Amino acid sequence: MESKEIIIGFLTICGVSVSLLLPGPRAWFHSVRAKPLLSILIILSIIAVFLGSMRGTRSIMDDPVDTVRTFRIIVLCFMSSIALLAALLKRERAGASSSLIWMALYAMLAMLSAFYSKFALLSLYKGFEVAAYVALGLYAGTVLYTWQDLEDTVNIMLFVMWYLIISALMGLLVAPSLAYKFGESGESMAFTMNGVFPAINPNTLTQISGIVAVCALARICHSTKGGRHLGELMVFGIAFLCMLLAHSRTSLFIFVAAAALVLLFYKKTKMLLLIAALGGFASLFLAVADYLVAYILRGQTTDQFATMTGRTEFWPLVIGWVKEAPFLGYGFYSSQRILFGVSSVDQAYLEVLLGLGIVGLTVFCLAVLTVMINLWKSWPRDQAPLQDSGQLFIWTQLVSIFLFIFVRSLTGPSFQILHVNLTIFVLLTVCAAAMVKLKKAEPGAPAEHGAVVSSLLPPLTEPPGATLSEQMGRSWQRGR
Repeated sequence: MESKEIIIGFLTICGVSVSLLLPGPRAWFHSVRAKPLLSILIILSIIAVFLGSMRGTRSIMDDPVDTVRTFRIIVLCFMSSIALLAALLKRERAGASSSLIWMALYAMLAMLSAFYSKFALLSLYKGFEVAAYVALGLYAGTVLYTWQDLEDTVNIMLFVMWYLIISALMGLLVAPSLAYKFGESGESMAFTMNGVFPAINPNTLTQISGIVAVCALARICHSTKGGRHLGELMVFGIAFLCMLLAHSRTSLFIFVAAAALVLLFYKKTKMLLLIAALGGFASLFLAVADYLVAYILRGQTTDQFATMTGRTEFWPLVIGWVKEAPFLGYGFYSSQRILFGVSSVDQAYLEVLLGLGIVGLTVFCLAVLTVMINLWKSWPRDQAPLQDSGQLFIWTQLVSIFLFIFVRSLTGPSFQILHVNLTIFVLLTVCAAAMVKLKKAEPGAPAEHGAVVSSLLPPLTEPPGATLSEQMGRSWQRGR
């Protein structure tokens, strides 16, 4: 470890510690302390992602599992073993959500593809990675008893993302030449920022910054105490700044959509219209319009932007190979490595289709579709007033997070392989299912649902006679 990395790590810990004075990070850290085992497992899953740098295809073929990746395997084995053991030792066992079951089947197909893969060991290894994260989701599902547990799970994810944001900004401070990159065009707007320690690419950094910013916005909308807004605005501002500097356009566009949805869900229509009007008015000025266009193009020509940096020109080549092996593909992950010499085809579903064929893609899409259905079913649209609903706060954050990783999967690698988004997705699978089951246990729910809380969740641990509003009121106060 170099001296710069030690300095960045030290400053990051200091920065995160100071940020605990702010209401958002303080609530997130409270959840980390409330659920230590889940926090440790989530942190281990994120550490595993950053163990190992990008390598060329020839390097992988010569040494598919190098020393660093051997350590990653050890971390994943430890994480998945602890997760499975903890889940099995639960006195009241829970059934996995259907979307998590589909992900388990997807991981199994990925490992079985080693039998016909163009690089058997690589397919087996990458499939095992997905299976390890399914184990994390299995354990997470066993600790979701109440709405407070759901909020804690979201908070733990946000705390980890907050750490990564602070680390990226500290990397920019300590090693600007390593953090700040300019494109070949040399134009002033052809820049991106990545994390130095840990190494985070601009796409992922923009995404996690956007997620934290949108969730901070949801906290601002939800909070009824004006004095807390300043602290939440500081969190929002730091995350927003990091997002702008990282400069990945897909996540920037998602942020605009997600922020608008948050304002709509909280019925902040006037605020949304005011922001849209101010933005439209500012764009009328030529200097502002030119600046925005240059920022969006990021040093590229309009033709390059229209082809999504060459993606739409590359995808037909991939489809051509898919037609030759449509049902089972060419082997999980190894297919793009061997056929094209790239780590990703920059489209999660096309990548799954290439590696596992129609069979694998169907299973993968069912996992995604089930999460969508559960989020839709758990939408607290019948709560009155919505602004006072703790359910809405949790649901809005989960939907926003899902929106980021889902749209990201349309233009790049996401939760189909080892990635930060895989951790997020497996947690979303159980959180979305838990919300549906908790809503079925609400007062006024149909009798057949009210008697049994969930096949996924043990009974609520609130005192007898507690209403849902009382339960969420206590949960919200604890989370604050």
